[in-house]
Amino acid sequence: MRQFLSLSTFHLKLFARNGYFVSTMLTSTLGMLLLQYVIAYAANTLSDPFLWVRAGIFGLWSCAVTAAGAIGFQRFQGTLPYLLNNAVSDAVSLAALLMPCSAFGLLAFPFSFAVSALLGMNVTIHLPQMIAVVMLWLGALVLDFAIAAFFVLTPNALVYEELILIPFMLVGGLLEAPGHWQTVIEWFGWVLPISAPIRILLSGEMRLILLVQFLFSMVLCFAFALVIARSLLKKARVDGTMGVIS
Repeated sequence: MRQFLSLSTFHLKLFARNGYFVSTMLTSTLGMLLLQYVIAYAANTLSDPFLWVRAGIFGLWSCAVTAAGAIGFQRFQGTLPYLLNNAVSDAVSLAALLMPCSAFGLLAFPFSFAVSALLGMNVTIHLPQMIAVVMLWLGALVLDFAIAAFFVLTPNALVYEELILIPFMLVGGLLEAPGHWQTVIEWFGWVLPISAPIRILLSGEMRLILLVQFLFSMVLCFAFALVIARSLLKKARVDGTMGVIS
């Protein structure tokens, strides 16, 4: 655990120094917030307490999806062999590499809160929502493991970051879907570990069924990430597609 925290802290510092990741968090959060502000101002609904929360969710996930290209970026820089060929296990090394993607996104919530307060928007928050923010981060972290593992063998993973941003927000429950699709989307709560926290954040209620969905989807997603990561890392070491020579 100490090694994981040490490596995670190291990667988080590098993450915070990269202007791309900082601008991703700021622009995605601010863009969603201002869009909602304009709509709410026109509809006279600035008292809606969930406007800033939606912007925070979108900002966190915008950072989290950068995990799709995180491993590929290390391969491009030529540092991936050094991350894997060391005394620390591959799983710990890669988990520490991916952790900052979602952790840095947590800053989207205080940033959205502060800007919303300056704009005179309703920024109330309740205890269930505070707990749900932590749940959302954990769900995004586990989902990052699965996403990174899925895209690890493609050299064009960076391209897919934007392609998976909106669909996951749609099936996760942040964005509204046509009525006949809403029932289908609700089933994704058993698959995506970010769905239940989003529903708690946007309702302010901590329901037992949502906690069960969260735990089930966490286990399912983590198991998928573990299986596919082991398989792909073994394949990558054999054929050299990650620049790692066994």
